[in-house]
Amino acid sequence: MSAETPAASTERRFDTTVKPRRRPLFVAAGIAIVVVGALLITQLIHASQTENRVLEVHADVARGEVIRDTDLVAVTVGRVDNVSTVPADQLDSLVGKRATADLRAGSLLPAGAIGPADVVPAPGKSLVGLKLAAGQIPIGDLAAGTKLRLIQTSAPSGSSTTTDSSTNTDGQSWEATMATGTKKTEQVTLINAEVNSRDAARIAQLTSQGRIAVVKDPIR
Repeated sequence: MSAETPAASTERRFDTTVKPRRRPLFVAAGIAIVVVGALLITQLIHASQTENRVLEVHADVARGEVIRDTDLVAVTVGRVDNVSTVPADQLDSLVGKRATADLRAGSLLPAGAIGPADVVPAPGKSLVGLKLAAGQIPIGDLAAGTKLRLIQTSAPSGSSTTTDSSTNTDGQSWEATMATGTKKTEQVTLINAEVNSRDAARIAQLTSQGRIAVVKDPIR
């Protein structure tokens, strides 16, 4: 049995080599960073799947008015249930068409709220063209969507128009809405008024006789 040399014994006794050790704090921090990163990626993917670019009404538009490019704006919204919206990429195709309903600034544009450039009356309504002389309509332009009252008046002085006594109810009135703006000539003002379909024939008959006057009441 060989005796251990003093040099070998000293080398083993004083071996001071430092072995690297993993600190638990650093390990935990690394795991946390990985988890947070994964969560962020998941949220970004989820957001990209639920957020939508849709159209919002930027300025009030009355039913019947023509849509301008400044009336609508694209916005990003989250998932909206039970609401039919209009994709933002349809903006250009809607400019120049007409609103089929009153549109309020700040609201999302609902699908079907903008129709063809031709005026289309609402269900149960009809469009009646009125030719009005001076004194039968207020001075100034009336915008589309303006609420009006149409008043039955007496036959013009000197007119040969005969009236049916059963329907000769001067002062009778009907509610109407301007479907388009006014169009003026040197002698008359032309408007398209939306009225209840059941009253359209009577109003058309009276306006042909010059027996309709337009009244605009204060907004309530």
